[in-house]
Amino acid sequence: MAKHRVLTVGLFIICLLGLSSIRAEERLSAAEGATDYHMVGLRLGGWADQGGDIVNEDINADLTDVGFYTEIFYDHRLLPTLFMEFSLSVASRGDAVIEREGNRYIGTINVYTVLVQAKYAPFAGKLGKWSPFILAGGGVAFGKQNVDFVSGDYIDYNDYYDAQSSQVDLIGVLGGGVDIALSRHIGLNLISKYHPVKFGEELAGVRDFSGLSVSVGLTYFLYKKGN
Repeated sequence: MAKHRVLTVGLFIICLLGLSSIRAEERLSAAEGATDYHMVGLRLGGWADQGGDIVNEDINADLTDVGFYTEIFYDHRLLPTLFMEFSLSVASRGDAVIEREGNRYIGTINVYTVLVQAKYAPFAGKLGKWSPFILAGGGVAFGKQNVDFVSGDYIDYNDYYDAQSSQVDLIGVLGGGVDIALSRHIGLNLISKYHPVKFGEELAGVRDFSGLSVSVGLTYFLYKKGN
């Protein structure tokens, strides 16, 4: 519930900041039709589980169907309709409890990604403030199982460190969305991406951590020199 409240507050703040920019002195007329800027921003949203079931019955993992998703990104414009996007993200995947020799190792599971993607906006500068796009690319997914709390009479530190496992996978991603200019320097970014994350070995009893991210972003336009 706490994560859901954080998500709701974060999305509200993004929408509030974006909508308030409409009242700025620099109106949309300066941003509509422009194709001479790069973009940087922050996205908040959710991660919908599309992966597999727990394959290790010795691990009690409570993987969420929908987790909190955060992403920072930078879009470098190569052509009027083509960007190269660099992004870092983290998705909360739930909690895990590992029991070994009477001890309970309790922690959280997160999936991190580092991605490079080609972002194609075929109608850039032609639909006013709206710019729909598709993107595809790839990068590295890093799954991490943390131990936040330990209970038991005797703690074996070898088990403690073993319980903090991690996995790495090379992935490709595919997605799409729309950029919306709200003022000369501020915009909103709506996007959904599919992340096929399948680790070679188990992480909290699961190998397939694939998911669909849906997020809303606040974007700042970085204009080229002289504009």
